Amino acid sequence: MLTEILTHGGGVTFSSAAALTLGARVVPVYEIYKAGEDPYWVDGLDLIATFGLHAAVIPHYNNAEGGTHDTRFCYLGERRLAFLESQLESGTFVLGVDEHTAITFDLAKRSGTVAGLGVVTVRASGRSRAFPAGSVIGIDEILETAEHLARDVA
Repeated sequence: MLTEILTHGGGVTFSSAAALTLGARVVPVYEIYKAGEDPYWVDGLDLIATFGLHAAVIPHYNNAEGGTHDTRFCYLGERRLAFLESQLESGTFVLGVDEHTAITFDLAKRSGTVAGLGVVTVRASGRSRAFPAGSVIGIDEILETAEHLARDVA
């Protein structure tokens, strides 16, 4: 139903934990961060595949509420995100969205516009490129960025 809405010119809005579900894979944040389970992925709605993005969407990318604990990347921290990233299928990347930040996709123009206080990050193979608020990014540019980051590992 959501795919049909998108392909017929409609719009959908997701934020916070709901945004986690947009991609191919989802971080079960509560189970990992609060209950202490080992990191793992579950299947997502893969709604963004409708327009060619094969990614795991991670909101709260710049979270800093943990004090002495690394709570970036939706409470995962670098160590757990790096592990999870290594478990992603080839061609799937991380699309990180900072707090108080959004990316609005215009499917007719095949682009996304970053708005808010932070950045949107494309991450692959532990390497990242950030797009600040005000950026208009082509969907093809996002894909090329992810491919470049994955391919050019030092």
